[in-house]
Amino acid sequence: MAILVLVRHAQTIWNAEERWQGQTDIPLSPEGEVEVGHLARRLARERFDLVVMGRHARGRIAGSIASSAPCTVVTMPITPQSR
Repeated sequence: MAILVLVRHAQTIWNAEERWQGQTDIPLSPEGEVEVGHLARRLARERFDLVVMGRHARGRIAGSIASSAPCTVVTMPITPQSR
């Protein structure tokens, strides 16, 4: 049986300020860094066959935690059609 796990990026500086970031690559806030630690502990025992992540740092951080065990990793390009 296949299981789909969705993980959104952690809080960024602009998220904390309630600003839209869109395609701008904004770093994680201090709270976001705490959230990443929680995510790492939660996913530590999980194994994935495939991890798909966005190209922004906020998405790559979550994706790299999920892909810490050997698996296929795909970074999705941002194209005009995907915006």
